[in-house]
Amino acid sequence: MVRYPLGGSLSWQLQYLTGLKDLGHDVYCLEKYVHTDSCYDPVDQVMTNDCSNGIKIVSGLLQRFGLADKWCFVGYGEEYYGLSKNEITKLFKRADLFIENQLIVELKAVRAVVDEHVAQLLGYLRASRIEHGLLVNFGAPKFQIKKYILNDASHDF
Repeated sequence: MVRYPLGGSLSWQLQYLTGLKDLGHDVYCLEKYVHTDSCYDPVDQVMTNDCSNGIKIVSGLLQRFGLADKWCFVGYGEEYYGLSKNEITKLFKRADLFIENQLIVELKAVRAVVDEHVAQLLGYLRASRIEHGLLVNFGAPKFQIKKYILNDASHDF
């Protein structure tokens, strides 16, 4: 979110956060720089190590949705914004699920999973180029979870 603070990117990530929060989960957002110049500055339209624009945008957005104290960005030089390193360490010790651009979790609350639900998850995997996904259904008489692996996730568009 901080690394690329623009509408579409913020929107889909915010939907996951607020959706899980609305389901009663204690949700946190942790993001880290990936490499030198990994933050986009929408004002100057350049990639940079300066995450201040993204920090300002994301902190304000998360505050509006009740997540003001539920985020952390680790910037270039290992500088922590939002939650401290100590708070993040404690959080990882109690987290039930940790997703780091490696896994898409599609949550459903339906009587039965149908082909369209699987197709939706596979579409997300293809579009995001992420290889692993979980389809989780809380609505069936028995809890359902199935892992999907998309082997061609690295194809070019």
